[in-house]
Parts: sequence; structure tokens; C-alpha cells
Amino acid sequence: TDDKSYTYNSYSDVKSAENITPPEGYMFLNWRVHTVDNLGNDTATNTYLYPGDKLKMISNMKLVARYVPTPKKVKLVYYSKPYDEENNEEVMKTDAVVNNDQITLANGSEILKDKLPVIHGINVEFDGWTTADGSQTFEASSDTKTTKVNINRLGCEIEDDCYVNKLYAKYKYTLSLTITKHVTGNQGDRTKAFEFAVDVENIQPNTTVTLDKSYAESNNNPESLAVENEKINPTITLKNDDSITLKFESNKCQDIQNLSCSVEETNSSTYDASYTVDGGPSTTRNKVEFSSLKMSHVIVFTNVKNGSIPTGIEKNVVITLPLIIAGIGFVLKMLKKRNEVE
Repeated sequence: TDDKSYTYNSYSDVKSAENITPPEGYMFLNWRVHTVDNLGNDTATNTYLYPGDKLKMISNMKLVARYVPTPKKVKLVYYSKPYDEENNEEVMKTDAVVNNDQITLANGSEILKDKLPVIHGINVEFDGWTTADGSQTFEASSDTKTTKVNINRLGCEIEDDCYVNKLYAKYKYTLSLTITKHVTGNQGDRTKAFEFAVDVENIQPNTTVTLDKSYAESNNNPESLAVENEKINPTITLKNDDSITLKFESNKCQDIQNLSCSVEETNSSTYDASYTVDGGPSTTRNKVEFSSLKMSHVIVFTNVKNGSIPTGIEKNVVITLPLIIAGIGFVLKMLKKRNEVE
């Protein structure tokens, strides 16, 4: 019983059941929320709470304990694929543990290192565990972090008189678009900031877009990329040998494999511009377009500018020099003949 009075729309802390004695052969699972009217009549809701949760006070409320048969043992089973994919593979099963005890989740990066999906041109990383219906997500333990959860929150199934808690792997898929700049030629300006208009469309709602500018000298590049109407259109700035990477991340691979994209250099009119994609053949153009990105790419834009180097000698002087040299030679020859006659 909670003897406190609460204001409307305030929150109450849900208490533990440590002072409640369950019926024999049963154990506490959670609280079911009931609303109570002014006449004292209560109505059960479909809201279930655990100790430590918050209850929004919108009327008089009653919490009714729910019990389940005490199992002989409790196991935890890990699967290699997301909960909604077919042909899932069991990769690990724990020994019996005490129900409602805290457990340390397995390091998915370790136990799944040989099970990671292989998708050409897409980086795949383990990103945690989910329950059988995907409603709860848990970060996994790692070398630097230990994740503990109460096992009765994982979504139990009864199998052979035993609670089987199933956890399914969640993955993060990343598609990267790297843009690199090179300037060549005897008159190419290696300090010039070249601008690129980047347009990406069909960005799905669950996709995170980030910009890695660790290898770009210019301070004019955006700090972040805001998606509006499934689009981004930033202007990025690169100098010679600069590089910048746009990353598109999602827990669904299909969300990042239908992007349309174009990258156009906008201030290189006095240069001969070309680009390559993934080290392929060079294309003489200042704009590259992808109707549907299926994998990560590296685009290298190269600007070439050559010209004659000034020598400080007028053109007519250059033409006259051979005549002067020939004249000097003639004079020397005549002087030699004269000396021989004398």
C-alpha cells in the first residue's frame, strides 16, 4: 500500500514485491495496473510494470501482483540473426540460472565473430541483443563494459517445465561515401578550397547520417547533417589531398541500399576535371551520379591545370638571338682571315 497522495499527471515509483509472499509453487512476475473509479470499482488495464518503473497518476490506481509457476531452472539462448529473420541459428545456451537474478549478457562481438552477415560493400557490426518480439533492446557486454539485466524482463517462454529466455542479435549496417580531392599540374593551386554540392535522397527514417571530416583541412564543412524530407544537400569543401566521408547507418540493411546520390564540383571551371570511382577508369567530368547506391564507394576528383612558365624573355628577342650569334661568328671568322693575311 502506498499512503502518499499524488497530483494529477504526476508519477509514482513502483515498489518491489520483496514483502509479498507468493502462493506456494509460484513466484512474482510483475504488477498489473488497475484503474479505480470514485465508487471503488477497479478495472484491469493492459499495462504491466516492474519494480522501479514509473506509474503516471491519472486516477486512483491499484497494482495487482502477477505470479507464474516457479520453474525448475532458467536458461538463456542466444541467436545469430535478428528476431524477425528466418532460419535463425542458436549460437550459445547458458546453464541454469536463478530466475529474477541479474545476468551478464554475452559479448556478441566475440561469440558472433564467425556469424556476422557478409554483404559486399557494407560494413556490418554487432549492435546488441533484442527480445523475441523486438520490444526490448540490450547493449551487450564487451571488454570494457558489463551489461546486467533482470532475467524476468527478457520475455520468457516455458519449454519442458523450464523458462527459456531467447535473445536475438541486432546488427548495425553502414554504407560509406568517401570523397577525395587531388590537384595536379604546374599551375594547379594546392591551397585552393574546392566546393562540392552533395545531394542524397531516399534516406529512410531509421537511418543515421554522420560526417567524418577528420582528413579535411577546411573549417567550412558542416558539423552535422540534418535530414529533411528524406534528403540532405550539404556543401563540402576540400583542398588538395583532403578527404571526407558520409556514413549512412541503420539496423536494416535495405534502408541504406536504395539511396540516390550525386556529387558535383562547383568551382573548378579553370581546371581540367575528372573523377574515378573505387579506383576504376577515369571519367572526364566534374559530376558523378548514382541512381541507387548498393555499396560503399570512394570517389576521387582530380583537377589538372598546366601552362607555360614565364621566362622574362620577349618572344622577338628569342628569335633574334640566333642572328646575333651568327653575326658574331662571321665577325670572328673575318678577323681570323685578316690576321692570316698579315
